[in-house]
Parts: sequence; C-alpha cells; structure tokens
Amino acid sequence: MKLKNLHIALLFGLLFSACEKPTDWYPYYESQHKKPYGTAVFQEQLEYQFPATTTEVIKKRTEELLAEDVYELSTYVYINPYFYPDSVAYSQLLKFAEDDNALFISTQNEDAQCLSRYGITIAQKPAKQFNFTLTKLEIPDQKYSFKNRLTTATYFNNIPNYATVLGTVSIGDSIYPNYIAIRLAGYNNKLYLHAQPDVYSNYHMLRGDDGLYALNTLSYLKYTQYFLWDGYGTRRRYTTPPSDGDTQGLLRYILGSKSLTFALLALIAMVLLFFGFNYKRLTRAIPVLRPQQNNSMAFMKLVANLFVNEENQIAIAKYRANFVLDRIKEKYFLEASNLDENFRKALAVKTQVEEQKLIIFVAQLNKIRYSNTLDKAGFIRFSEAIENGISLIKLNQ
Repeated sequence: MKLKNLHIALLFGLLFSACEKPTDWYPYYESQHKKPYGTAVFQEQLEYQFPATTTEVIKKRTEELLAEDVYELSTYVYINPYFYPDSVAYSQLLKFAEDDNALFISTQNEDAQCLSRYGITIAQKPAKQFNFTLTKLEIPDQKYSFKNRLTTATYFNNIPNYATVLGTVSIGDSIYPNYIAIRLAGYNNKLYLHAQPDVYSNYHMLRGDDGLYALNTLSYLKYTQYFLWDGYGTRRRYTTPPSDGDTQGLLRYILGSKSLTFALLALIAMVLLFFGFNYKRLTRAIPVLRPQQNNSMAFMKLVANLFVNEENQIAIAKYRANFVLDRIKEKYFLEASNLDENFRKALAVKTQVEEQKLIIFVAQLNKIRYSNTLDKAGFIRFSEAIENGISLIKLNQ
C-alpha cells in the first residue's frame, strides 16, 4: 500500500516537472516584465531609493508627454540595449534637459542619437568575470565583481574630451570607461550614459552586489525631484503607427521606412519644382509702357523761343504760311504756286465757303510769301487772319 502511494507521488512529480515552463531569457528590458531580462525590479527600487521622489511611468509617446508638461529638477531614465527615440524625439529630450533636468540613458546602440551626436563609439569584449568601479564619489572608489551570464562586457572605446568618466570596467589587465557624463552646451553634466544596460535587469538586480552597483550608479544624479521612467512598453510605443492627428508620430513613422521616406522626399521635390517654375512665370519681367512724347509741345516751345528771344516774326510767318499751303494741297488738291483770284475761287468751291470770306486769308498768305520783314503788329494780324481762314475751310478736321 505504501509502495503504491509512492508510485502515485512520483507520477505527480514527473507530471509537474513536465508542465513547468522553461526560463524566458528574452531581452525585454521593459518594466512590465518580471522575466530575468525585464526591468520591473529596478523601476520599483527607484521609489525605495528615493522615497521623496515621484516616478512617472511614460505610457504614451515620450515627445508628446514632454511637449504637454513642464518639468524641473527631474531625470529622464531610459534602459534598453536599443535606443528607440529618433532625432525628433531626442531633440525634445534635449529641450527637456535645458530646464534644469537630466538624462540617464543606458544603451548599447552605437547609432543612437545620444551617442553618435557626440562621436561616442561602443566596443565589446568577452569575459567570464569582470569588475566595475565607480569613481568621483564623495566616498572612496566603489568596486564590484560581476559574473555576467552574457559573458560580454560593453564599454565606450571613444568618448569626447569634455566627457567625465564616472565608472570603468576591468577586463584582465585593461580598464575601459563604461559610465560617463556629458556636459551639454551651457549646462553642467546633464547627460549620463551607461554602456551596460543588462546590469539593470531583474537578473542582476536580484543578485546582491550586482543590484547594489546598479543602484549606486544613480548616486551621481543631481535632479531627483521627479523621475520619468521611459521603460514601459518601450518597443510598442516607439514603433506603433501614430493615431489620427499625431503629426510628429506620423513623421517619425514615415522616416522609419525607406520607401515612405523616399516618397516624401520626392513629393517635397515636386512641390518645390512646381513653385519654382510657377514663381518664375508669375514674376516675369513686365514691359514698361512709357507715354509718347508730346511733339506739339516741343514745336510750340521752339516757336515761342523764336518769337520771344530772337524776334524773327517773318521767318515764323513764312513757316506757318508754307505749312498751311501744304495742308491745303494735301486736303483739297489745289496747286498753290500762284495765290491769285483763280486759286481763291477754286478754294471756295472745294471748301464750299463764300469767296468773299476768303479774300483776307489768301491775301495774307500771298503777302507773307513776298515779304522780307514783319513787325509784331503785322504778325498778330497775320496770325488772326490765318486762324480765321483755317477755321473757315476746316483745315484741321
């Protein structure tokens, strides 16, 4: 009977062990996961280590949150081997840092804006065991020995000369920087960069001294009034297509695809070409239409100059008499070589004006033709007779 019970117990034990799920080692690096490579423990420890600090877990697009609210004396925390924020989102993070805030980022993504912008590169070396050291603290340098399951140490192999080294990793006899602070333009050490994000995972946070090292890296932070935790649903939030009305998210989604980016650039190029050609057509040179010169006024000025300044009345009278006779010849086809009675009769017939009324007009024309001098009074009489005659025969019509 006892043997039978033992068999049953063994059977249940085998079934239980068969149903037990294997350990999930997927690199989530998100605080909603309590798997070995989630970050739930570290996010919870923020509240214990900084009891007077409020931790806000970001659950929508980070740049939207930063654009909506104003933060001061706060630190943005990002822990993930891949740095999802693009250039648009990182520009918003830099604006956040300008208002007495800090950025704490632990990533291995060499192409990330937070590294490439400052010329920082990353390298890795295999090792079964390596030592971390935290320096520049008020207490002596802190040393921590790690046995990393991944057996790989990540460090910075190129950093700017203005960066401050806060921590190093020792591999054999070599020491490399793996934790630095960057002085942003016009501000004091507000960008903290760590090259080994796996030390903040649940796996290491629950391994004694490993977790102590991860928490002590926060000792350098100066702005701890508020924590913005950007580690919840990170991949989903940064890669999900934007909702309606989300302009920045839509732009990021387009720039995340090579084909969509090419289509956007082609559209912009076509629009610029259209505006360029259309602008050239609308702004072509318009000819200037200058008013015609008034030659009559020039002629009158010439005549006035001869009459007033030179007192050459006979020349003016002869010029005008010849002009009137030429007009009569053009309009009425009369020969004006002899201004005799026959000319006057022919002019009367052509113009249907009584011959008696044309006597003075023809006589004045004939007189001027054979005169060599003329005073002002005679010129006035001549002008009056000519004007009356031109009106009678309608020479200007």
